[in-house]
Amino acid sequence: MSFMSAALRWCARAPFVSGNESPIRTAWLMRSLALLLAAWHLPQAALAFIPPSESVPVSAAVRRQLEHAACKSSFSVGASAIRTWRWSSDGPPDLLRARVSCQPDSDFKGMPARYHVDCERHGRRWICDAAYRELLVSTAMGTVVVVPDGVHPQRGVDVVRWLATQEFFEAYPIGRIPMKDTLEEGCFFGRQLEPTEVTVECGSARFTVSLDEAGQEPLRLVAAEWFNP
Repeated sequence: MSFMSAALRWCARAPFVSGNESPIRTAWLMRSLALLLAAWHLPQAALAFIPPSESVPVSAAVRRQLEHAACKSSFSVGASAIRTWRWSSDGPPDLLRARVSCQPDSDFKGMPARYHVDCERHGRRWICDAAYRELLVSTAMGTVVVVPDGVHPQRGVDVVRWLATQEFFEAYPIGRIPMKDTLEEGCFFGRQLEPTEVTVECGSARFTVSLDEAGQEPLRLVAAEWFNP
């Protein structure tokens, strides 16, 4: 995988992915892409400009306010998980950011479905990005969080369940990797271009899976690439 492909994927997934653009996400992506283009001719060892993050504890009152902004006000459910952090830098303190998993509010064929929301704190208010849907899919390797953003949910479920039947996979450039370790990080389906192939990103792995002629049943793993986002 080229540097730019990996870098664009990093932009698309950090701090996660949403199905619709918003001012928060658009501004973040534009800033990130400007840095990436400036670094296009630099060696990969020089890519230390990608800022690390640090967890930031918040009070119970701030968590309740965040839960209301991310989940209760839009979906009438509470939050099942909240993470708050800032990007680390030597300059002025970054905005306080949050990643919130709402409690399941519905299901798809018996699998719980929930919203995932990214937010930023401006003054005393939380401003949240557009939410995206996650499915909690049961597989032979346990429950996997699946974001079927660019495919029909059933196709996403079928591909992830098929991947969970593969104990290991060979990934360029590092070799043999346990599938379970990768699926535990969750899977994201972006826009698909081929009717009989599906590309899915699970953790730090990108899989290309061939389908049957009807574009339904997974048949074989065509390619697997590995990189650190």
